[in-house]
Amino acid sequence: MSDFSLDDYLQNYNDDYDKLMIGSAYSVIDRLEAWTIIKNYGSDSNNNFMFSNNEQINNIMSSINKEYEGHSGASLAITMRNMYQISLLK
Repeated sequence: MSDFSLDDYLQNYNDDYDKLMIGSAYSVIDRLEAWTIIKNYGSDSNNNFMFSNNEQINNIMSSINKEYEGHSGASLAITMRNMYQISLLK
């Protein structure tokens, strides 16, 4: 079991919107139990989150976007990169 703490991770961010986007995405991925999918997808250097054609990743990103309702394409891709980094720590 990991000692990962989302609160500790969010200490790296000053912007409240960043914290909301990351916290929201974290909750969705936890609910979907999709951390392994994120970790495996992000570990392949040929993959990216901005222009993914992976059905599982696109479904996760769609769920994240529905939950937060304020993402641009870029903010969602950056949030997914954060989720990948978190997946490595979990």
